[in-house]
Amino acid sequence: MAFAAHEASFVSNAEAYCFIPCSAFTVLHFIWESMGKPAYEEGSLFPEELPRISLDASLSERFLKFSNQNTQWSNLYCAGNIYNTCNVIEAKYIDLLAQTQPSKKYWAIGPFNPVTFGSGTPRRHRCLEWLDKQPPSSVIYVSFGTMTSISDDQIAELSIGLERSEQRFVWVLRDADLGDIYTQEGRKAQLPDGFEERIGGVGMVVRDWAPQVQILAHEPIHQLVDS
Repeated sequence: MAFAAHEASFVSNAEAYCFIPCSAFTVLHFIWESMGKPAYEEGSLFPEELPRISLDASLSERFLKFSNQNTQWSNLYCAGNIYNTCNVIEAKYIDLLAQTQPSKKYWAIGPFNPVTFGSGTPRRHRCLEWLDKQPPSSVIYVSFGTMTSISDDQIAELSIGLERSEQRFVWVLRDADLGDIYTQEGRKAQLPDGFEERIGGVGMVVRDWAPQVQILAHEPIHQLVDS
């Protein structure tokens, strides 16, 4: 939300930085495509079969306008970028990103996900208790995040696929977070009749907030289906 950097520019001794939560690889790939995919001295940085990243078709005109305004403010008012990564993992891509904007400072101080979890919470989420009982590397985690909603038809197709796969899974099924909870009504996604009864102990559907980091750190998790 680069408007915060715009506000910070009015403070004489303040310096604003943009936090980049995705990988340096992803950001560089966007820039590389916009520059016409130039060759680098280090050789090919991206696999030839890597698909083109295009968000224009999936974003509304209003959101694109907002995103473009964010980019302009970031370029004008941010002194640099903070990446949720580290040089051990992505040094090559971070160095190349720094070359694209030599006037800015680049920091790689991640990853920010916790490596240990405190025991201060009085009760663990029920899905973690279910995962405790599953064999190692046996569970698929399915979640489309807090910014994505899928249609009832898509939910039906996904449920059929999960059921027929006979694969253990945890499916976080909820609509995207609403921008204004006072003007919009949430919906409860409809699963096929009897789905949750049929999957029994093989799968679990979570309709509330889920502790994603703890789920992904759990030994039974084998694969991830995410947005």
